[in-house]
Amino acid sequence: MATNPGFGARACGRASRLTAALAATVVASVASADTDVAGVTMTGTIEFGGRTTWLQGDSSQFENYRDLRDGAIGSFDLLFENPERSWFLRGTGWNVGYDNQAYSLDVGRYGLFELSSFYDQIPIVFSNNARSLYREVQQGVLVLPAGVQATIAGAGGGAARSAAVQAALANARPVALEYRWLRTGADGALHVTPEIELFTSYQLIDKEGHRALPQQFGSPGGTFTTLAAPVDEQIHEVRAGGRWSREKVAFSLEYVGSIFLQEVDSITADNPLVAADVVGDARRGRTSVAPDNQAHQIILTGSGVLPIGFDNRLNGSIAYQRRLQDDGFLPQTINPAVVALSPSASSLDGKVNAVLGNLAWTGRPVDGLTLKARYRIYDFDNSTDAVLVPEHVVNDEDLSTTPFQSVHSDYRKQNASFFAVVDLPARITPHVGFEYEHWDRSRDREVADLDEYGPVVKVDWRVTERVQLQTDYAYKRREGSSYGTLNPAIAQLGAVEAANEAPILQSPLLRQYTQADGNYHDLDVQGRFLPCETLDLGVSGGLTLSDYFDSRLGLSESKAWNVGGDAGWRPHARVGVTAWYQYDREVWDQDQRWRPRSFINPPTFNIVDSPLNDWMSETEDQYHTAGVRIDVALIEGLLDGEVGYIVHHGRSKTRSSGPAAAVTAPPPTTGGDGGAAVDWPEITNTLHALTTSLSLHLTDAVTLRGQYRFEDFNLDDFTIPSSTFLPGSNNNSADVWLGEALR
Repeated sequence: MATNPGFGARACGRASRLTAALAATVVASVASADTDVAGVTMTGTIEFGGRTTWLQGDSSQFENYRDLRDGAIGSFDLLFENPERSWFLRGTGWNVGYDNQAYSLDVGRYGLFELSSFYDQIPIVFSNNARSLYREVQQGVLVLPAGVQATIAGAGGGAARSAAVQAALANARPVALEYRWLRTGADGALHVTPEIELFTSYQLIDKEGHRALPQQFGSPGGTFTTLAAPVDEQIHEVRAGGRWSREKVAFSLEYVGSIFLQEVDSITADNPLVAADVVGDARRGRTSVAPDNQAHQIILTGSGVLPIGFDNRLNGSIAYQRRLQDDGFLPQTINPAVVALSPSASSLDGKVNAVLGNLAWTGRPVDGLTLKARYRIYDFDNSTDAVLVPEHVVNDEDLSTTPFQSVHSDYRKQNASFFAVVDLPARITPHVGFEYEHWDRSRDREVADLDEYGPVVKVDWRVTERVQLQTDYAYKRREGSSYGTLNPAIAQLGAVEAANEAPILQSPLLRQYTQADGNYHDLDVQGRFLPCETLDLGVSGGLTLSDYFDSRLGLSESKAWNVGGDAGWRPHARVGVTAWYQYDREVWDQDQRWRPRSFINPPTFNIVDSPLNDWMSETEDQYHTAGVRIDVALIEGLLDGEVGYIVHHGRSKTRSSGPAAAVTAPPPTTGGDGGAAVDWPEITNTLHALTTSLSLHLTDAVTLRGQYRFEDFNLDDFTIPSSTFLPGSNNNSADVWLGEALR
């Protein structure tokens, strides 16, 4: 994104610090042991108390996924039973009255039936101080205040436009960038006989609020804006089925239905830099959202013993799913100045058939030998008819007369494995096996057939009663059919047009790492040591190497390793200490090529594709996590104390290197950076969390607990804007950012 200081320059990155303390959290816990209430036995706990919080820094970082407002807090878990203990009623509640509250209610008769219900919600907070010029006049329709478009568009470019935008931004209003994730439902089970059980359930997931949505006007390089777009979605899920089981045989049959409902048809917003619709410029833009869809699934599972003369067990399942989506297509453009021919269909009429099958067998033909075999198949059959688009409109502005058709990918994935587990003397148990995976993809993918296979070895060694070691090693080789870079374009545009546009498509040397040939090594080592009765030590380490040997461009190699340890120590009967540390490091090496082009009227490609423009990058991530916890019985049976501390530090760095002099395209050209490879700024994040608590046991049933928690989070990330951007443009002007960061 280009930056023009005259339009309102911003810092290229973000450094934020969050310091929060939850102090004076006091909770009284009342526990009941077989208390009789009106002839009903009650057991459980009730907690109530208060909380206060001090906060300095980015509040959205602190409040995401949780609600820690000051005030009274409480939770409960109560079980009621009749004197014979044949009927029961259980209710639970957590964080009662807050935005991240959760409840459940269960009732039933032991061995006959159970009915359960639940409700919980979580706040998803992106920013607490974002501002926007846009007004949502109806759901999904956002407009600028009267006269703003005309004033900015009429100001021309450069300093005059910057002044007009800055004047308009003075009237930006706060906007809530958050939504509520709610989940509720009920389920039930009926035990018809000891062998037969029927069950059913219903679940609703509801999301409502606003989140940031980028919207672009024109082809790449044109105006863009970011909106506080409404979120109003629901997922309804229904399950019903039955189980039948005996000592050696069991079967179940289940139906699962899922319906996704989108209450927002589309997102429409004013273009802040254009006041009138013309060919090449649109005063409004429209973005589609996820459409309504549904899925229906039948699942059959079974298990049993094969009559082969030794102990064994066979488990299997098969599931068939039908997915449907038939929302009507939106008009190609909201710009009345551009007219395009309609697609060959008014809706997708999408139909997908998916089949999942699993088989797992375990047998013990002789003492000391266990055999394990598995097979899995997943077949994804997209039977949706192709939709022909004779003309299409690019971002509500420009008409393209190049026809294309929709592409619907199919694939089949199969996995098989076989393992032998041998119990050897000296308490050594090796696991030796072989794993195989095969992909069969449709012709629109770069690689149609892909195989991945290799041996797996695992050794468990119980050296002594106090020392245990475990080592795992796996090697995989991936080999595919010939790589067809143009296959996706051929499926969409046809062979002739794809060949014509090949110079500006992906380089034939580029390989997607998910479909690239390669070798993989994975090693894990774990150990457990008990030097004495009061000390427990654990160590672990791992190494993963991936080599994409046939990838001239793209990801060529990746490496990852980790090491860690934990300790549990009880120096005194009333003192317990736990400590741990984990270090992780990952490195990705990539080879790329800068391919500049000339812009000549009429348009021609004039692509410069030279190995002299190759450049390399290395991305490295490192993470350190450590913690300690001390539990002390200060006064045995009366007063307990706890102190815990966790620190996490992560850093990410990308280093690049390239040629001293690159081959450029003849003028006229964009110029660009001349192929220069630069190092990206480092990204770091650090979290410190300290927790202390005291628990006073007033009686066997009543406990008073106080807790103090301190958190300090520091983030320095150039990829996250220092504030919310509403509106903005990179068309001969800079970005405008308002408010707190988006994550």
